[in-house]
Amino acid sequence: MRRLCVEPGCGRITIDITRVTCERHGAQTRQGRKMAKVAVQGTKSKHWIRLRQLALERDGYQCQLRASRHCAGVADTVHLAPRLGGNHWNATLDDCVSACRSCHGTVDAPRATQ
Repeated sequence: MRRLCVEPGCGRITIDITRVTCERHGAQTRQGRKMAKVAVQGTKSKHWIRLRQLALERDGYQCQLRASRHCAGVADTVHLAPRLGGNHWNATLDDCVSACRSCHGTVDAPRATQ
């Protein structure tokens, strides 16, 4: 079953029956949600960027998690304490742990599926 896009004045037909917007407006909506999440969580804030750099330097760019059998040892991400619920605005250096991408993904994966 196809439907008309719900955006006022659009008139395009949706491809997938589970969607209420056309591909163009669906992409805009997804991008808007992503930008809103970034703004709320503060992942692009000057505070987080500086804090991330300080954590990596403190840990000598070495993975502190060692949670994955594929651990590269070289840290290029920073894991935020789960108690903050992703709120990078409230993070302190004590809430940050340097991690390689493999270990960071391993630690975050169980929480992401809940």
